[in-house]
Amino acid sequence: MTKLIIFDYDGVIVDSLELALQAATQAASAVGVERVVAANDLETLDNVTFDDLGRHIGIPEDRINDFMASLLPFLAAHGDGAKVFAGMPELLRGLALQHKVAIISASERATIRAVLEWEGLEDAITVILGSDIPGAKAEKIVGAANSLGFELDKVYMVGDSISDIRQGKLAGVGTVATTWGWQSRSRLLAEQPDAIFDQPEAIEEFFVSR
Repeated sequence: MTKLIIFDYDGVIVDSLELALQAATQAASAVGVERVVAANDLETLDNVTFDDLGRHIGIPEDRINDFMASLLPFLAAHGDGAKVFAGMPELLRGLALQHKVAIISASERATIRAVLEWEGLEDAITVILGSDIPGAKAEKIVGAANSLGFELDKVYMVGDSISDIRQGKLAGVGTVATTWGWQSRSRLLAEQPDAIFDQPEAIEEFFVSR
């Protein structure tokens, strides 16, 4: 039965961790906070968004918009340096043969599209909702389901952070955690996703059985 399978982008489809850390460090410096942003900063976040990362590393609330205004263009300019994880092109193409595949991300749509086009994956993705689309991830999940005509029990959120799992549950959809991204298996397991996987190939097998 056809499902809507929604993927987070950073840390799930592309290995963009080092790029994100570099962008956040540069953006922090641009607003006067000299702080090297490390992977552990992302690991400890409850809500994995770039603006919440800024707050975590000490960006004053009245400078968060300036922080984002520096960070997002840096990601857009260097986003083609983020490599797609091994196994993800085959997974996305395979799922798209039977299901609708979407992306909801804290990155901008133009950045995501550029990488998908480079990898020849643009035809596998039905909808992209980036940070340039307003709303929390749960709202975007429900909006994508409604616009594509899916009941929520036929929708899954696939992510690498506890906020992906929480937002998926808040939206009332199934949740799948991946362990090759920005937060650890132990943190993801604590959120009790419907499934958790260490390799992309296992995700396709999971949906074959649904």
